[in-house]
Amino acid sequence: MSYIPATQSAPRPASPASKILTIIGAAVALLLLVVSVMLGFGSHSHKQQAAQAAEEAQSLRNQTRDVETEIATVHTQTTQATNKKEATAWCDGFTSSDSSPDAIDKKARALLSAPQPRKDAIAEVCPKKKEFAEAFAKDATGKVVDTDFSCTSDGSTVTVSGTATVAGPTLASLGSFDVRIGIVVTSGAETSGVAPSDTVSLTIPQGGSAPFSSTVPAPSSSSGRCAARIVGLWPSGV
Repeated sequence: MSYIPATQSAPRPASPASKILTIIGAAVALLLLVVSVMLGFGSHSHKQQAAQAAEEAQSLRNQTRDVETEIATVHTQTTQATNKKEATAWCDGFTSSDSSPDAIDKKARALLSAPQPRKDAIAEVCPKKKEFAEAFAKDATGKVVDTDFSCTSDGSTVTVSGTATVAGPTLASLGSFDVRIGIVVTSGAETSGVAPSDTVSLTIPQGGSAPFSSTVPAPSSSSGRCAARIVGLWPSGV
């Protein structure tokens, strides 16, 4: 028995439409790949830019802080130099050569009204003078130096003699004082405003008193008044 061999059908050639779809699909896949790569690169680039911007901002903040610190340092140094200069001027202008109560009072007021940093600078430059001025200011409301004296006349001269004591309690605690006393003799009833006829110098020890005496010409009239006026006061050895 014989058979008729079966015939095999030949493969169909690809149609143009399917080729086109294949090409389009490949192109789309390639495009998606490119876009994906570009997006990934763009994201990385943005991160780098953000990190660089953050670093630059931090660097700017650091520079700003450095500049502010330098400005504060210069300001502090300038203020210190000014206070030192003013303190030196105060100390140099406060000496025994001008130690009248009025001059001391003026210096004490300038000290008390000065800002604290300047007071601190004065304390470094001339601590003893500062201490003296502050003590004088405390005691100035009362009698700073007390004098007990008498006047005698022989007709042609008048002798004024007595003792002097530091009466201000704050001043008295500082030590001994060099004092100058103006001897005033006048024919009138008023001694204030009359220039001294003589000036005597003495040192009053701490906690004690010192004697003084002066003989001056008697006034033309037979009657008059005499006085002992403090014209100078200064801490011994300062």
